[in-house]
Amino acid sequence: MLEQLLYSGKLGDGCLVKQSKTSNATITFNTICIDYLIHKKCILEQNNIITSHITYGLSGYKKGRKIPRFSSRVDERITRVYDMTKLECIKSLDKQGLIYLFLDDGSLHKTKLFGNIYCNSFNDEEIKALIDKIFELYPGVRCSKLIDRKKDGREYPYVSIKKSTMLDFLKDIQDFVIKYDIQDMFYKANIPSTTIS
Repeated sequence: MLEQLLYSGKLGDGCLVKQSKTSNATITFNTICIDYLIHKKCILEQNNIITSHITYGLSGYKKGRKIPRFSSRVDERITRVYDMTKLECIKSLDKQGLIYLFLDDGSLHKTKLFGNIYCNSFNDEEIKALIDKIFELYPGVRCSKLIDRKKDGREYPYVSIKKSTMLDFLKDIQDFVIKYDIQDMFYKANIPSTTIS
């Protein structure tokens, strides 16, 4: 589970940093979903990786907004993933790693039940590898690369997961978020939330 969290962290919402060529790497996670952040923190701690307290820093998404985050101490297992290419990380994903990536960068259309995984930092070879990996884990209808074109001219690639494939994937996502009680991610699994806002 740790390795899959680290692979998806490199591909999604994690930030791996090495202070020098000879030091080990650290990882920082941030998200507005506190249950999900605590889950990631617990996985690291259960694997004897020391983590900081959760603090609040400025969000890169919305000006002036604060976002919860935590960092790890250095660890050779994080360094191994730091030294891997994104392509190697994609090829190393299993179903759990793909779930983490979806929870980080994915979205689910609630009525039509297709999904997307945004790949803003991926090149074409990495996007193709992700499509191949999804097909390997959930054979059936192959995913496709699409482009999200913004009004201001920015373009973001994403992988579109067709409904038949997404339904199989969704069962695993639902089992995962229920098993680990990640309630603030229930919406990505099409589960009604039991929390009161």
